Amino acid sequence: MYILLSGAKKNAGDFLIFNRAKSLLEEHLNDDFTVIKRWEKLDDKLDLVNSSRGIIICGGPGYRRNFYRATYPLTDPLEKLEVPVIPFGLGWSGKPINMEEFQFTEESLNAVKYIHSKIEVSSVRDILTQKLLARHSLKNVVLTGCPAWYSIPDIEKEFIPPTKVKKIVITTPAQIGYAYQTLRVFHLIRRTFPDAEVLCSFHRGIKRDQFTKRRYGYTYGFLATYAKRLGFKVHDVSFGSDKIEDYRDYDLHVGYRVHSHIYFLSIRKPSFLLHEDGRGKGLSLTLNNKLDVSAYEPKVIKNLKTSIKKSLENEFDDFFGFINFMRENYYNVTMPFIEKLK
Repeated sequence: MYILLSGAKKNAGDFLIFNRAKSLLEEHLNDDFTVIKRWEKLDDKLDLVNSSRGIIICGGPGYRRNFYRATYPLTDPLEKLEVPVIPFGLGWSGKPINMEEFQFTEESLNAVKYIHSKIEVSSVRDILTQKLLARHSLKNVVLTGCPAWYSIPDIEKEFIPPTKVKKIVITTPAQIGYAYQTLRVFHLIRRTFPDAEVLCSFHRGIKRDQFTKRRYGYTYGFLATYAKRLGFKVHDVSFGSDKIEDYRDYDLHVGYRVHSHIYFLSIRKPSFLLHEDGRGKGLSLTLNNKLDVSAYEPKVIKNLKTSIKKSLENEFDDFFGFINFMRENYYNVTMPFIEKLK
């Protein structure tokens, strides 16, 4: 039996990460799994945890400054754990945007080093995370990509470019500072695809609640209202990943949500990502995807327009390479990593 740590609270992408990770482990390991939320302390669950084969951290932006205690309380001290802690597709938080400026707290860095000293290998979701760990002399790391890269029913499917883009998903940003830019994205998509049906999707919901501050709820609500005025449908996909499955009926994604982007690529459909921070940038660098653009850089709308125009003209030819890389990585890296857990 393995303990699986889930980071899913509200964001649909976090649910997708965990569900895809669990599916991969169930597919390849003949074992049982117990799910615990990553923010729960394990001190009062030691009998259960230490009777398991190990703790698997199932993806997400877990390499944060306060990795230990704030992000992963685990136990105090870590030596209470008699089983390994195995990061699976774990990523750098993406903040600050320049990864070279990122620093763990001393306690967190010691925890990361301790975890890696007790395992044969961990896995990361992008090359920036791999470089971050290498900076701290942690070399027993492989790049599986995010677990959400892999939809088991779609692994063998080839990319088939849409003959006509009839239905589009636009995802909105997490950061409200990009609200005005998002309106420009709305108008770009409407001008470029005047006859398309457009769905505006909110991965972290729209209204204020215990996970969404008032000013965020106000801004998300404004974007939803504006989208409706443009004739877009509006979809709240928070608190699960089941609603994301509706994306299968769409031809194209354009937007800010990294895991909407990943979802489309995983089902072999085209997508254009606007990076909000280093998480999206790390994904694009890993896939050698030069079509994605950074929301925090100048001329972002012009750059996005150029990427879409290029892809329409060459029938989305670049996407064959992205998807082939993901498939090859599944067989060459991810499956061998999981096999080591048997």
